[in-house]
Amino acid sequence: MGALVSPFSTLAFFISIPIFLLGSTFYRIKGPLGSHITTICKVLAAEIFNTFSINARNVAVSTNSSPASNALQNKQEDDKPNENITEDLSFLNKAVTKKSTFPPSEVHAKQVEEVKIVFKIFPVFISTIMLNCCLAHLSTFSVQQAATMNTRIGSLQVPPASLPVFPVIFIMVLAPMYDHVIIPFCKKDNQN
Repeated sequence: MGALVSPFSTLAFFISIPIFLLGSTFYRIKGPLGSHITTICKVLAAEIFNTFSINARNVAVSTNSSPASNALQNKQEDDKPNENITEDLSFLNKAVTKKSTFPPSEVHAKQVEEVKIVFKIFPVFISTIMLNCCLAHLSTFSVQQAATMNTRIGSLQVPPASLPVFPVIFIMVLAPMYDHVIIPFCKKDNQN
């Protein structure tokens, strides 16, 4: 059985390379425009600087979105166009000022909104730490444990290093079943 696996996987690998190269003309290659960490640090530094700066307290960009306040803001603001800033994570709004007293701390509203997006998805990254710990444990300790076990199933000898494949197979089976069986059943049951 093991002698048949190697030629098929090798053949699949060599077929995938030309397919990958044929599709490379359709890829959108975007050159790096700078570090996102630099943008986050710049926005946080500007927010801290503008919070403690006496002059910046009075010139912070307004977050009001009413037409009257926008018209008034457009009349008062000559050197910057009207920039829409969302209300969520409003402490970062202090990073944007109409006239910066310290030029390196000048930040645009788009940069502040990008940092807000990163801060909003940060809990997702935090919540995956436990899952990654479990997966790391599964891929290392289970192989070591399987090396001490009898891995023979009938006449088939299962190599210990292939045991982490079984959770992947279960996920590949259970994820579509969840999506196509459990979710429709729950929607029908809850009338949603």
